[in-house]
Amino acid sequence: MALLLYTVTSQTLVTNLNADLLDGKHASAFQTKLTNPVTGSGSTGYLPRFTGATTIGSSNVYSNGTKVGIDTTNPGAKLEINAGTGHGLRIAGFGSGNFYGIDMSNSGLSGASDYFIYMNGSTYWSGEGWLRTANIRTSRVYESGNLKIDTGSSGHIILSPAGNVGIGTSTPGVKLDVVGDVRANEFLYSSDRALKTNIATIKNPINKIMKLRGVTFDWQETGSSSVGLIAQEVEKVFPELVAGEEGNKSVAYGNLVAPLIEAVKAQQVEIEMLRARIYKLELELYNN
Repeated sequence: MALLLYTVTSQTLVTNLNADLLDGKHASAFQTKLTNPVTGSGSTGYLPRFTGATTIGSSNVYSNGTKVGIDTTNPGAKLEINAGTGHGLRIAGFGSGNFYGIDMSNSGLSGASDYFIYMNGSTYWSGEGWLRTANIRTSRVYESGNLKIDTGSSGHIILSPAGNVGIGTSTPGVKLDVVGDVRANEFLYSSDRALKTNIATIKNPINKIMKLRGVTFDWQETGSSSVGLIAQEVEKVFPELVAGEEGNKSVAYGNLVAPLIEAVKAQQVEIEMLRARIYKLELELYNN
């Protein structure tokens, strides 16, 4: 039987091969010759990669048989990436919009059991990033720079670029800004003498307290009733106890303890003086 020689190139399609040629009975009669053989060599443990059209070499992916490392020959986990100063892992183009991230769910970005990390935006400084586990969006970064922690579409805790924390508000104006009630066993105020200077006793405490007005009112936002003071009225007497801009002023109610203490003491002095005068008058009447 004559030897059949087939020359295979990237442009050649081998046809008319029948079972008799490939079933082993006529193996010596079939020969395939590659006109562009692939050559090259690599290092042990590295996955091969094409370094040219017909040459191969080692890639930057290493396997020790149980673990895989990218740019490392000593992976400490099933997959370890040594990114150096670059990006370690980027997955782009899932979901709707410009989403970049890692999706570890089987229900997409809107499922009830989502586990994913993603950034929505064309660049890392425009858009928002999420770290989500199940139904809890544990952190979200907006383009304004806020770190938002929530359990739904509205924010519950905000950390602003200024370092202010807001609970129930997206625009905290002080270090801790809470819209709503706060409950605690006690609140402690820094009050050590070593922290203060220009210490002086409050003058005319009774007159100052008399200028304040206790009021009852309803909150516009909730409609609930309460009692308290009006910040603008307190500001006229104790400007150091009022903070915030017009329309959002706050009063340091706890600090009103100081003028109240001095007012009680001043009243007590007046009471003692009146007692002495009454005693003197009673004594004069008795002697007469």
